[in-house]
Amino acid sequence: MLSLPVERVRRPSTERPSRSRLCGATMPRFYFYLIECDSVTDDLEGRTFADVSAAVADAIRQIRCMLSLEIVEFGQIALDRAIDIRCPDGSARRIDFSDAVKVLAHVA
Repeated sequence: MLSLPVERVRRPSTERPSRSRLCGATMPRFYFYLIECDSVTDDLEGRTFADVSAAVADAIRQIRCMLSLEIVEFGQIALDRAIDIRCPDGSARRIDFSDAVKVLAHVA
């Protein structure tokens, strides 16, 4: 019986290369710290964004996702929280949960 060599087939990685790796440039890393009551949840990994505007847009999207899950699970939301975005230059930008949504009053 003839034995043929077996080639291992590599599965493609599920991770897409970031634009920064493709272009050789390094995108800045931003850290999101969740502020709730008197506690802070640290962001130990951070995420890369093209600029602070993109980081702010993502923070707002994340806040809206958290609030929508709270509505589904508990039927209520707490708007007295915030995300502090720590920028690569050391500055910080706070996004309050109340600024991420528009609360409409019931109109009779």
